[in-house]
Amino acid sequence: MFTENAVARVLGPEPVDEPMAVAGSSAWIQVVALAALVFGALVWSALTDVPLKVKAKGVLLNEKGLVEVASATRGRILEMDVKPGDIVRQGDLLAILDEPELASQLEIRRAQLEEARAHERALTGFNGELGKAQGAAVASRIAADRERLRLLEEREHALSDRERSLRGLAATGYVSKEFVLRNEAELSAVREQLAALRSDVVGAGAEGKVQTVQRQRDVATTRSDIARLQAELTELERKAAKDRELRSPYSGRVTEVTQGAGEFVEAGASLISMARSVWLDEHHEGELRAIAFVPADQGKDIRRGMRVDLAPAGVKANEYGFIVGKVIDVADVPASTGGMMGVLKNDQVVRQLSQQGPMFKVAVHLERAPTYSGYRWTSSNGPKSHIDSGAPVEAQFITRHQRLLGLVIPPLARFFAK
Repeated sequence: MFTENAVARVLGPEPVDEPMAVAGSSAWIQVVALAALVFGALVWSALTDVPLKVKAKGVLLNEKGLVEVASATRGRILEMDVKPGDIVRQGDLLAILDEPELASQLEIRRAQLEEARAHERALTGFNGELGKAQGAAVASRIAADRERLRLLEEREHALSDRERSLRGLAATGYVSKEFVLRNEAELSAVREQLAALRSDVVGAGAEGKVQTVQRQRDVATTRSDIARLQAELTELERKAAKDRELRSPYSGRVTEVTQGAGEFVEAGASLISMARSVWLDEHHEGELRAIAFVPADQGKDIRRGMRVDLAPAGVKANEYGFIVGKVIDVADVPASTGGMMGVLKNDQVVRQLSQQGPMFKVAVHLERAPTYSGYRWTSSNGPKSHIDSGAPVEAQFITRHQRLLGLVIPPLARFFAK
């Protein structure tokens, strides 16, 4: 089964008298190089600082913060012309609304105005015909009265002449005094009729003038009603145009649209949240700052003056780096959901943050620099674009520095902590 040489090697004595083979020089060089490499790595890791960071989400805001654009009227949204992320200028159209109540008032005023105009046309035409008829009647009446006046005046003259004759005859005794008295009575009656008739002629002329004035007054009243209704209609149309078109009160970025086309909203209901723009809003006051919300278990490590690296949404951090900031305020107590909503104006983001537990609000100052954006960046001059209020941002708070060796070998961490 086994060869003779194999059996002899197993059963024979150990060759202790033969020399032992040792490693060659090339192997020793490799061992020394490896040891030097390990030693150098240990020294490098013992001297190299690694920043320990706490990450948090936040938003860039100016001193005005986020603002809400509310509906001035109660109605249904016909069109919503913006979406989150849109840049708008002051006065730009945001949405179009339909207000049923105001539309009903407009219809009523238009109907009232048309009715008043029709009445004015009818009244003008009627008064023209009526004026002619009344004028003709008054003129005819005055003409008849004047004819009667002429006859009565002739009768008066005759009776006056007769009275003088009768008085002369009565004085000589040719006629009795009774004839004189009868003539005087008849003359007195004629004179009374003349006075009444003259008064009637004057009254007829005055009555015609009164009727003319009354007709003119009726037309003036109707025209005054037309002017009032026209003014009310114009004001309603102006209000309808203003309330129908929801326009942006500021320039900035739309951060959230809370209502969509077809939805019915009450007056004062928030439709859009937007961040006022540093670059577009001529009424802007103050510079940008970052507001971040840090989980409570990590917020205790954050102090004022700590450095913060900020990565705005839409900016490639691997290309431009981070905006350099500094903590200027840390809240003493966790922020409420309402408090976060008041800052972020975004239900979805607030819900996401709330799921992580209590949050501390941290304010961060952005360091200025002569770059295109106006801020200092970690690894370049930053992008050739403006950084606007309302932009989401990821904040990295550098809470402390640790030697790399302490991270690799945790038991040594306490000796290398900074």
